[in-house]
Formats: sequence, structure tokens, C-alpha cells
Amino acid sequence: MNRFQRFLVCALITTGMAMIISVAVISVLGSLEKEHRYQQTVANVRQAGLRLNALPGTDGTDSTGSGVLSELSRATTDVADFVRPSVVHVTGIRMMDGRRLPISTGSGWIYDDQGHLITNLHVVEGGDAYEVQMYDGEIRKATMVGGDPFTDIAVLRFDPENTIPATRRPLDQRVQQGELCFAFGSPFDFRFSMSSGIVSGLGRFVGMYWRTGRRIGFENFIQVDAAINPGNSGGPLTDHRGQVIGMNTAIATNDDDGQFGGIGLAIPLDMIESAANQLIESGVVRKGFLGVSVLDQNDPIARIVGAPQQFRSDGVLVMSLDRSHPAAKVGLRVGDVIISYDEEPIASVDALDRAIEGDDDLLMELRVWRYADSGSDWEDLVVTRTSAAGRTGFDVIAISDRIGDLHRARGYTRRGVVIASTQAGMPARSAGMEPGDVVHRVNGAEVQSVRQLQSSISSIPPGQTASVQAWRFDETAGEWKPVTFDIELSQLQ
Repeated sequence: MNRFQRFLVCALITTGMAMIISVAVISVLGSLEKEHRYQQTVANVRQAGLRLNALPGTDGTDSTGSGVLSELSRATTDVADFVRPSVVHVTGIRMMDGRRLPISTGSGWIYDDQGHLITNLHVVEGGDAYEVQMYDGEIRKATMVGGDPFTDIAVLRFDPENTIPATRRPLDQRVQQGELCFAFGSPFDFRFSMSSGIVSGLGRFVGMYWRTGRRIGFENFIQVDAAINPGNSGGPLTDHRGQVIGMNTAIATNDDDGQFGGIGLAIPLDMIESAANQLIESGVVRKGFLGVSVLDQNDPIARIVGAPQQFRSDGVLVMSLDRSHPAAKVGLRVGDVIISYDEEPIASVDALDRAIEGDDDLLMELRVWRYADSGSDWEDLVVTRTSAAGRTGFDVIAISDRIGDLHRARGYTRRGVVIASTQAGMPARSAGMEPGDVVHRVNGAEVQSVRQLQSSISSIPPGQTASVQAWRFDETAGEWKPVTFDIELSQLQ
């Protein structure tokens, strides 16, 4: 073996050993890393176990505690134990040929210590007699006190001996989105069942009809994801303390069988108490009345300016107007709807701008629709302008746009319901409420839709005072200002 060959062999041996050592090191490091990950996993599992078994408020080192999940489980069983004695199963009975035939079943809950219980009217409607099963299996007879078809609330009465009424949540403790909730009832006749979830939304309106073809007149539902199915109707919806916050009433589903799809609906407690107390006292429900026409912010602007039906998609509303503008001097006002310019129809802001830009003379011949309670009229205005006047000095918006667009253009980004008009001699006008006011709270409760406002007001008996909070646009200051009205309600006829 010559010198070069010996050198080559040595180099190969050295390289091979280096590779063997590298592989060994990588293998060892891999094993160490694997062992480290395993030990870390073991540690994580151990710490999680300690935390799960630790008493609330400890640092997780005391493994003798009952555990966070155990505490949660215990709280849920406490809710069940607290609420269950106030829940009943209701059966509606009709007498036919001398026989007692069950025609409907549902749920209910004990309202007070006088033997009044609450359920949905659609559960008991059409019955001649009623049976109530208590949580311990005892059957008692009940009689109808009264029902309100507009809210789907009914009151029955039975022997109150040895009964435990439900605990109702104080009305000033408002239900909030995201709260834990529990639904009680008899879904599919599985009696005295309980399901849990959260409050998914408030103030829901779904346009409901019952099997009789009757439509609920006032909807202001609490939306929950707690499982609600046929048979739950009339049962209480409670919070995490077992206090009633509403009554299970319906579900939103595309299934013809009416099975739960994740959206349950419950009547809020304020509406229940208002209707139930009146039914107990007089057998009828009287509803408060403001005397206003109202609109949602998604409605077209045309509906707040009184434009005739044939012009609801044509015209632009004057939102603001500089008093020095020539158009203001000849009578154009904020709130006017410009229908045509030089006899050419105006349906959009761009159309008005194009008409002004293409006008060679110094005359603006405007046809205007002006709404007024005493009578709405056409106005024909001729404006002599300078070449610079144009539309500088007044802002407009198409009446086909939404009311919310108008509000945002004026800097209003909140929710609320728009007052379209007030009725002469009615409470709202007497209290100073004006068209254009945006109502956002009634007695402290947030109002986001027309249905919410209607339901909130109807839940207040006539003669009582409603505190109505609103925003009003100050044309002079160019800003929204808060206004509050204390209104004694009249009776809805």
C-alpha cells in the first residue's frame, strides 16, 4: 500500500467515525428530547389533575379538594334541586261524549303561594279541564284563571297546599347576553327534564303563529341555546342561581317535526309578570299605549318623510341647509324632498349633482315634497344662484336609502327605534316626543327594534309611567342630544 492509499484509508476511517459519532449524538439527543417531551407531558397531566381536584381559590397543590369541575357539577345539581319543586307538568283535557280526553300537554311553574301557576296559552287553549302533575308525581286538578293571546301567557290555579313557588329574578337585574341559563320542562313528555346553555340573544322577533292560525301580537323573546323541544313550552327558564328569567315558549327550526336546532325562544319575565298580575287581578290584560308610529333603522327614509307611495323610490331628502344659501332664502327647508330639477326627475344624490353641473343658467327650478301633520303639499321653488352656489351649503340623501344611513350621515351610530309620527292628544306628543327622535331605552331596558319597543310598552299597564330615553338631532347645533320622557301611558284600544 503506497503512501497515498494509506492517507485515503485514514481519511475514510476518520470520516466514518465522525459520522458514527454524529449519528450516536443525534440519537441520544433525540431520545433525550423524547424523554423531555414525555416528562413535560407527565408534568402537565399532573398539574392539570391537581388543579381539577383543588378547592376554588387554592394554588392547586392540595389534592384533597373537591375540584373546579366538581364544584361546577355541584352548582348545576343545586340549581336542579332548587327549581324542580316549582315545575309542573300540565295536561289539557276536553270532555267528549262523557269521556275525558287529553288534548295537549306541556309545562308550567308555580307563580305564587296562592296556587297560581304560569304556562303558555297554546299549551292549555281549548281545554275544558286541566291536570297538574307535581315534581313528586302527585296529580292535582287546576282551573283556568285567564289567558292573553297577544303574549301567549296563561294563568291556572290549583290547590296551593305544600307547594314551593319559583323564585323570580328582580326585574332591575337585566338579563345579559352570554349568561348561563337552564330550561326546565317535559320535552317529548320526558317530564321534569333540565337542559343548560347560555343566553344567545335578546329582543328576538320571529313572526310566530300557533296551530290555531293565531299570531302572537307582541314578541320580545330571549334567545337561548339550551335544548328546548315540544313539551318544554310553559316551563321556566332560570339563571345560574335558579331564579326565573323567562318562560320557554318556542324554537326556531326548519324541521317539520319541530325538533330543536340550537335556537330556543323564551318570553322575558317582565312581560310575564305584567300579564300574569293583571290576569290574576281582573282576568284580562290591558296594555299600555304611547300613541306613536315607529320605524326600524333598516326602513327606507321615504317612510319618515311622508312621501306618496309612487315617489318612495324617487327623490332626495335635504339633511342640512345653510341659511345663506339662495335655496333657503326662497323657502327650501331641512326635511324637504327634492323630486325634480328643471323638470328632470331626481332619484339620487348623483343625479342632483349632475343636474346642477349641467345647468347653464343661474336658475334652479326645484319641485319639492314637504310633509306636515296638517297636510302635505308640493312646493315649486325657483332659486337664483351664483355659479359657485350649486349644492355647496346643503346636503342631501336619497330617500330610497335606509334611515340608518341618514343617521350615520349625521354622526349617529347607535341602535334604536325611530319615531315617525306622534298622535294628537296621545301620551307621547303630550310629553314632548317628536318625529325623528330615536328611542333606545324604556325603563332602563335597551330597545333595538320596533317589536321590542311595542312589547316593552305593552308590558306596562295603562296609567303607569314609562321612562323613555331617546336621542334627538339638534338642527342648529348639528349634533345629537339625549332626551328623556316620563310618560303616563294610555290604554291600547
